Amino acid sequence: GKVGFGFGEFFELRGSYMQMMNQPNDFENFGITNYDPDTFEFNDVDIVRFGGEIKANFSRGRLLPYLLLGTGIQSIELDMELERKQIYLTAGAGITLGVGDRFTLNLEARNTAYRYNAGEHLLTDANKSDLGILGIPFIQDDLNNWSVGAGLQIYLGGRKPGQMSDLDKAYFDSFTRGSGGLNVGLEAVVGQMNFSDKLVYRNT
Repeated sequence: GKVGFGFGEFFELRGSYMQMMNQPNDFENFGITNYDPDTFEFNDVDIVRFGGEIKANFSRGRLLPYLLLGTGIQSIELDMELERKQIYLTAGAGITLGVGDRFTLNLEARNTAYRYNAGEHLLTDANKSDLGILGIPFIQDDLNNWSVGAGLQIYLGGRKPGQMSDLDKAYFDSFTRGSGGLNVGLEAVVGQMNFSDKLVYRNT
């Protein structure tokens, strides 16, 4: 599910939440020599993601192509005992189809990327012992998960989709009245990052 705010016709800021329950930890494609799906003791895996994303529309009318970019926190929990959290990044593209004054249908494809050590975190000690790999280290991988989806979006209050606000008109005019519309910005950032006491990193 998603909920958010529209800033005119072209930009939306959305918060998102996704949950998958009782997924089996299937290690058939990991190349483990002693793995047998008929005798392997599967464990349930729960996945939760929550974060935010920016959606940018690139035209006007009832058929709108768009791009989206977002990030958030992902939690993967094995058998309600072993929980690991990661930062994820997501990027995608899609098409919005207007089906009513305040209803649109979104069709999109996206890629979600994160770093994870599946063998270390999704196999119990009993699994590793049965497979003869107890004590053997696994490698953390950069994972990319592609997905496609469809959703019905409902606009509550504000302008109707397809109508331009004053902000939209000013933004649109910047591209159509000879002003170029393209600005290149340079931004300097200074900050402090404090890591959790449970990590072996010093504050930066």
